[in-house]
Amino acid sequence: LQNQPIWSSVAVSRDGNRIAAITYDKDTSLYVYDPEKAQWARFRLYNPTFSQGIKSAGPVYADAIEWSYDGESLVYDCFNSITNTNGTNIEYWDINIINVWDNGQNDFAEGEIVKLFNNLEPGESIGNPVFSKNSPYILAFDYINENSDLYGIVGLDIENNKLDIIATNNTIGWPSFNKNDNRIAFTTRDGSGNYDVNYV
Repeated sequence: LQNQPIWSSVAVSRDGNRIAAITYDKDTSLYVYDPEKAQWARFRLYNPTFSQGIKSAGPVYADAIEWSYDGESLVYDCFNSITNTNGTNIEYWDINIINVWDNGQNDFAEGEIVKLFNNLEPGESIGNPVFSKNSPYILAFDYINENSDLYGIVGLDIENNKLDIIATNNTIGWPSFNKNDNRIAFTTRDGSGNYDVNYV
């Protein structure tokens, strides 16, 4: 499809019909390829606001991406950098969902973005989102609190707005569900600083 060594992350939709990708460039964008149209679409990332039609700056680049079950949206984490009123940079990771495809129109969507959480505290970040294998409503992701050096794997039921810690951790975990959704594997570090894979 593309032979330039510019891609850092790639995800294939569950029906195999489309590809989402992110470049190594910090270009504040996601790219989606539709083989049937033989066409790429570029979606600019932004922070949605409560004011209609207003899009806020902040996103620098996305990293982890995964398709929703219906093949219309992508869940992704994003590195943000915002300068506050006193000139200090606030940097953090958050998770968003972007609508990139319209199944009814069989065409690219407008790229509307919804934030998973609106009010992260200073020092908090979330990232590496992953859908469960058998439900379109269940997500797991990493939670990091730089102020307390706290790490955890968190589960979220989007449909019922329920949130809970699945496991505490000592590093970024990159969680992954098994095929039955009764276990989650994640990276951890042992006492010698080596990386291991644990599951809960």
